[in-house]
Amino acid sequence: MRHSKEESITQVRSSDSREKGDSLFWYDGIESTVTPQGTRSEIRIFSQKEDFDFQQSESAWDAYSQRRQTGPPDRLRQLENTQLYERPLGFLTAVQELIREISRRFQLAPQSWMQTRYQISYAYHAKAYSLQVKRLRYEPRFFVPAQQGNSSGSSGREFSDVVEAEFRVAEKSSGRPHDFTLWFSVKGPDAAVPLRIVDNPRWWLQVELNLIPSTKTEGGPFPMSGLNGRNP
Repeated sequence: MRHSKEESITQVRSSDSREKGDSLFWYDGIESTVTPQGTRSEIRIFSQKEDFDFQQSESAWDAYSQRRQTGPPDRLRQLENTQLYERPLGFLTAVQELIREISRRFQLAPQSWMQTRYQISYAYHAKAYSLQVKRLRYEPRFFVPAQQGNSSGSSGREFSDVVEAEFRVAEKSSGRPHDFTLWFSVKGPDAAVPLRIVDNPRWWLQVELNLIPSTKTEGGPFPMSGLNGRNP
């Protein structure tokens, strides 16, 4: 992530302008390990001459790898698992587990899957969190728009049997909640594939990520080429 502590969009733009003028972009690399016994999180600050692009991230990985070889982390956190979580999961793997569970129950128990309580614990950055589903809504048809600047002429793609799930993340020590919404298919070859994510990481920033289907067919029934983001 970008190395910054800005609290407003004005500060972000000002910091971005300074970095471009200095020809260096600064980042925090977080390496988090979760085991049944506990978690360990290492943070290393590094720079590169290119701004980060998630579709072309090789330069950022190279810069982080070089920083990793030069010495110990800039910050280190550790947490002992005193029954804070049952399984050694991180944020993405915890979300994946709940998506798979919802998809499985949708197919096996079509009359009661929406009444099931979906909740799991995980660890990130040496902190324990709970992840639960606040609300579920079923959409027989769901349209994902094409990427902005799409040159193929396609307007997007329609999916069937899609669930809109509102998730809530809460740090266990403070109870402070954060919500985000995720859409995914629950049947067919696209089952459990995220189609859209909407989040408000800060009060002034709304992020929408939509799946970009690849035109290639190798690598599985639904290859992905990336996500396109949008913010106000």
